[in-house]
Amino acid sequence: MLILSRKLGESIVIDGHIRVQIMRVDGDVVKIGIEAPVSVPVHRQEVYEEIQRNNQQALMRQSAPLPKFAGAAAKFDANGSWIDECAADLLANRGSCLVVAGSHLPDAVHAVAYTINQFLGNVGSTVDFVYSVKRATIG
Repeated sequence: MLILSRKLGESIVIDGHIRVQIMRVDGDVVKIGIEAPVSVPVHRQEVYEEIQRNNQQALMRQSAPLPKFAGAAAKFDANGSWIDECAADLLANRGSCLVVAGSHLPDAVHAVAYTINQFLGNVGSTVDFVYSVKRATIG
């Protein structure tokens, strides 16, 4: 662990794109500001540990066997009939399936995935959402 001394208003920079600044000192409480890209999760230790516990519990609750997809790629053809098969499969498994958008995709795609999960009855069943705290910009 690297230990640094900083005075009020001074900063440290991590990896060239994360800045931690001493904002205020009130007795034994030090208030810090953190500027980081949106792609870098920033949590208080106790919040991070709670997220990890919740994720671990979610993994333990998953008792249904996962389907076997051997040869599934061969079914995907260029004319798009696989979309109908996917839609039929999702509808047949309402409340026990999940549509996920990759973290690299734009917000609009995540909104579509959320809407599909809501329509299928997955929200609160196979997926729960945890709202994160917005980071304040230090200026």
